[in-house]
Amino acid sequence: MGEQKKNGWKMASWALLVTGVIVFAIINILVVFFCYSRHIHRKILDQNMEQIGNVSDYVVRIIRNEMKHCIETLEVSEEIFSRQRELISPESVDQLIQIRDKTGFTIAGLMDRDGNAIDDTGTGWQVDQTGFLKVMDRGEVFISDVFTSERQHMDQILVMVPLETAGQIQGAVWGQYPISFITDIIDQEMDFDLYFQIVDDKGRYISRSQNENALATERDMLLWEEMERYEYLEGDTVEKVKEKVENYQSGMLYFQYGGQGRYVSYQPLGINNWYVFSAMPSDQLNGYVNEIQGLSLDMLLWFSLSVALVVGVVILLAYEGNRRISQKNRELAIKNQLFRIVMDKTQDTPFELDLAAGRVKIYRSRCQDDAEYDVLENITPEAMTDRGYIQKKDRGVYEHFYRKVICGLEVEPLVLQLKADGAWEWNRIHVLTVDETSAVGFLEGYTEQMDQKHKLETISRKTRTDALTGLYNRETFVEAVEERLKTIQDLETAGLDALFILDLDHFKTLNDTLGHMMGDQALKQAGANLRFSIRKTDLAGRLGGDEFVLFLEELPDLFALEQCAKKVNKALLMSWEREQKRVDISASVGIAIAERGMAFKELYEKADQALYEVKRHGRNGYRIAEQGKP
Repeated sequence: MGEQKKNGWKMASWALLVTGVIVFAIINILVVFFCYSRHIHRKILDQNMEQIGNVSDYVVRIIRNEMKHCIETLEVSEEIFSRQRELISPESVDQLIQIRDKTGFTIAGLMDRDGNAIDDTGTGWQVDQTGFLKVMDRGEVFISDVFTSERQHMDQILVMVPLETAGQIQGAVWGQYPISFITDIIDQEMDFDLYFQIVDDKGRYISRSQNENALATERDMLLWEEMERYEYLEGDTVEKVKEKVENYQSGMLYFQYGGQGRYVSYQPLGINNWYVFSAMPSDQLNGYVNEIQGLSLDMLLWFSLSVALVVGVVILLAYEGNRRISQKNRELAIKNQLFRIVMDKTQDTPFELDLAAGRVKIYRSRCQDDAEYDVLENITPEAMTDRGYIQKKDRGVYEHFYRKVICGLEVEPLVLQLKADGAWEWNRIHVLTVDETSAVGFLEGYTEQMDQKHKLETISRKTRTDALTGLYNRETFVEAVEERLKTIQDLETAGLDALFILDLDHFKTLNDTLGHMMGDQALKQAGANLRFSIRKTDLAGRLGGDEFVLFLEELPDLFALEQCAKKVNKALLMSWEREQKRVDISASVGIAIAERGMAFKELYEKADQALYEVKRHGRNGYRIAEQGKP
């Protein structure tokens, strides 16, 4: 009776100690949580401000790349116009049309030093020379401020490149570029809660975002006038922002207006003193922080309630402990005996592992009682590599496996090359932990399985891909597209699926002039460029010769399809040179949009007809076959 009472007091003291430790831990967790809540808020704010800054960088890159593409297209035309007897002539119209089609220009035009001008429609007129001549005489690229086009009734900018012949400025080629093109491209790819505005250093808007979170609603109001209405925190003012903009500096700020807050990043665009202002509503950030805090409080409440249950269960578990331990020991002894029986019957090599000493016994017989065995005293990754039992390239994999085994954790079998009796053989290592100091296992011969696996992988890879480019071969590509076309018959897809057929322009000339080895290099490079021009989910293949195919899935609209086509055309503009001989190649692209019930053959024929039209009209371009027509 006295012994039972003594044991009862011990159990009660132990339970009280456990309860005190748990309560103390809960109190500390609550204190730490509330102390660091502001730190968490600030950390999240810094991350989101960094995200806004990244958005600004992204917008700047897109706009600069668009302007660079437009300028390069205009500059390429300089050599063509210089060969014409007269600068302003009907033959200039075809070139202006090509310039317009290769860019986002709504109008492309040409002007000489006498003020005679013509556009891509063939319309000619006389313009005021004074302003343009000053720009042309400087011999520099000119990008205008925003103006409203009388023909299209939309906000545009003028991009002009002077035309120079024998060191003399003869005129200029120009194009009108809609600001809405840039904003549409960026708005499609940006996060819904983020938006941007472009302004000049005077506060005039170059573009306004159509995002529902944008606060700029009065069209004729300058940015500085608009910002006078806002309430700023952290010492920011309109004057400070204006000063930074006038000095061409970047910055960040936070303001509130009408109960709404915005985090803003601004930085120079590098064009005509324009600035990009990128903004994110504070509601998004605050909602995220509140959600984290709410989840944390729910977890703390759940944990606190669980403590009460744990305290009640702890005492019961203490009484049941000895009985459960004895039962587990008996079960473990039975499992050990079963394991030995299995090892006696197996054809593989069993081993015992001393986890504490890092030593392994490898048995050479199926009967362990009188068996001979080899002992490895040190099986650490370093020792196994230095003694040549495993290869250096496998050390990382073996080390991960070794650490888990030494810690007594459950591990999946490891397939590894081991050197035994002077030869490398594949083995599958199985390990079962007995207790904290020992484990048992066996080495399963795996060389035959690995050889078979490698052979199958090699055969599969060779049968599915084109040997030269690494793209899908004809059979694999057609099979994959056919499978996709079946799903179009069964499902309403969210976007457009399209087949591209591409022929390399002047490829025969390249082969004849620079040789077939250079031709093979061009095909390889074309294949690589195509892979980098499409998404990972899209398909790319080579049907033979210089004919390539693409299958793009679920494009949002026709505009996105055209952008992909332009990207592909640009990616396949390449020049090849050897022994002072040079050949420029490009690509003609025919495109057909997949429709319900359409087979690959029909889709291919439509794209091939579109390809023919591209070649008939001068190559180096694309054409989309009309839907619904054979």
